[in-house]
Amino acid sequence: MIVLIVMSHGDLCEALIETAELILGKQNHIIAMGYGASENIDTYKDRVYKIIYENCSNPILILTDLFGGSPCNIALQFPINEKVECITGVNLPMLVTALTERENSSIEELKEKCINAGREGILCAKCGN
Repeated sequence: MIVLIVMSHGDLCEALIETAELILGKQNHIIAMGYGASENIDTYKDRVYKIIYENCSNPILILTDLFGGSPCNIALQFPINEKVECITGVNLPMLVTALTERENSSIEELKEKCINAGREGILCAKCGN
C-alpha cells in the first residue's frame, strides 16, 4: 500500500485528512506532518525524516501545501526516487484521489492521477470551468 504523508504549515494537513475521512471513512497509512510557527525547522525536518524512514518499506507519496515553503523544501531534501514522490499544492480533490486510487496504482500512476485531480478540482463554481 502506498503511504501518504501530508505536510503543511500549521494544522492544514490534519484538517485535510479529517475532511477526507469525513467523506471516505477512516483511512490507514496516512500521516499528517504539520509545521508549527514555534517549531524549530531542524526539529521538524528530523520528525519528517523519521516518519519517511519508518515507512520506506512501502512507496510513499508526499503531498505538501506550498511550493517553496518549508514543508515542501524539507520533503525535497529527501531523495525523491522510484519509491518516494512529492507533489505540492495539495487540495481536497487531490487527497481524495490519492486515498481512493492508491491500492490500484503504482506510485508514478498515483502521482499523475493526483496532479490531474488537483488541477481539475479548481474551477469557477458559478460557470463550471
